[in-house]
Amino acid sequence: MAGPHWVVRRSAAIVPAVFAIVPLSTTYQIFGLLHIIAAIGAFGPLFMYETLVLKTTVAVLTTNLALLFLVLALEKSSSRLWFACGIAFGLLTLLRGTFLLVLPFALMALILEHYRNRVPVRSLAVWMVGIGCGILPATAHNAVAAMDFIPTTYQGGTMFFIGNRHGGSGTYEPLRPGRGHPDQEKYD
Repeated sequence: MAGPHWVVRRSAAIVPAVFAIVPLSTTYQIFGLLHIIAAIGAFGPLFMYETLVLKTTVAVLTTNLALLFLVLALEKSSSRLWFACGIAFGLLTLLRGTFLLVLPFALMALILEHYRNRVPVRSLAVWMVGIGCGILPATAHNAVAAMDFIPTTYQGGTMFFIGNRHGGSGTYEPLRPGRGHPDQEKYD
């Protein structure tokens, strides 16, 4: 399979398999084998449908990875799993800025689990360090490129404006007419 498109062709074969394995593994860890069989029977063709690597697709995969690592970390109490879970949660905040609103609730739930003697304080700390490591590349980039301390990506406000305001179409619109260049969004 020589030629310039071999990477794309290999990716088109591998990506759907990864996008099928991770949600099914998460389902198995949470619900068990019977639910896996039901999911494959009901949604089997859909698992192999999404082959484009889009931001939404990666966000769904990262959400599944975060949940899978969380379930495994709760079961096995491994520092590596807590760290991987934190990194997945951190990357998820970069993919979906609104996920920052979920993090305090996840932290509160884990603190409650600590009081039930299921999660040691060390695991909570490792999870939070993992979140910080997941967010750190964007924070460092923002500090260098924009000379501003923005812990996550800049797109949050823009996305809320485009998709959630009254009369918003959900498609890209410049924040101010005639100023559609990304460099201008910070000042608009």
